[in-house]
Amino acid sequence: MDFTQLKTFRLVAATGSFTQAAAALHYAQSSVTAHIQTLEGDLGVQLFQRLPRRVVLTPAGARLLKEADALLQQVEQARQAVRAPEAAEGPFTLSAPDTLCIHWLPAVFREFRSAHPERRMVFRPAPWTELRRLVADGALDLALVLEEPISEGALHVESLFPTPMVLVAPPDHRLSLAGPVQTQDLRDESLLLTERGCSYRNLFEHALIAAGVYPGTALEFANVEAIKQCVMAGLGITLLPDLAVRREVARGQLKVLEWQGPARTIQAQAICRTGSLDTAGVRGFLAIARRHAEKYLRQTELTAG
Repeated sequence: MDFTQLKTFRLVAATGSFTQAAAALHYAQSSVTAHIQTLEGDLGVQLFQRLPRRVVLTPAGARLLKEADALLQQVEQARQAVRAPEAAEGPFTLSAPDTLCIHWLPAVFREFRSAHPERRMVFRPAPWTELRRLVADGALDLALVLEEPISEGALHVESLFPTPMVLVAPPDHRLSLAGPVQTQDLRDESLLLTERGCSYRNLFEHALIAAGVYPGTALEFANVEAIKQCVMAGLGITLLPDLAVRREVARGQLKVLEWQGPARTIQAQAICRTGSLDTAGVRGFLAIARRHAEKYLRQTELTAG
């Protein structure tokens, strides 16, 4: 039994005629007869009662017609799902660190929702140290990260834009008034750090260790916005992406120090499984993210100029 035979059977049942079914299907009448005979032989029952001018379903044929309608409907739904994957996909899930969520992603989210109202987007907060694993395990369709360039053979990684790391302090801090700052000048400072495993913290600690500097006090936070508030309150200094502090620097609430330490730039990067690139959610979101990344770079160049 195959779907072609079921289609023929259903049309014969609808028309009550082998001849009319053959004409509708553009088959020879012998082909229609062969389909029905094969189906009857496979099932071991007679499906039609042959009358002088028409055929009618037997009780077994009536039961098969009900099942055939359901089977052929499922086949059509499968075809539509393949031809229109957007309709077949489930929710599009993604995650990103707070810095991107606050300072860059809202405009991307707004355009994605406007361009793809049929797509349900689910944002799932997750520790930044877990984002790559969650993508690899299939718990997330896409993750956006701020890290040094990632080389991940098992995943698709796409760089969106760079942002330099900057050392910031309150405007009235002694180092804010001192001109160029050497790494050794940080020896007795209170440092505000992100949690362990964060790329920002790793960069900062590696620079300090390389210079043999061990700060007097180090406070650890899980939230970049909390760190900025504490720096503005005079509790210490910190190393953060320029993207995260640009607004406060422009307002005069934070001062970028002329740190002579190693220049570091991190990348906003999108991570997904290679197979996810064919899904409508990931494909559509990345297209919009790329445009907003280009816009951000143009604005950065204009500001720098």
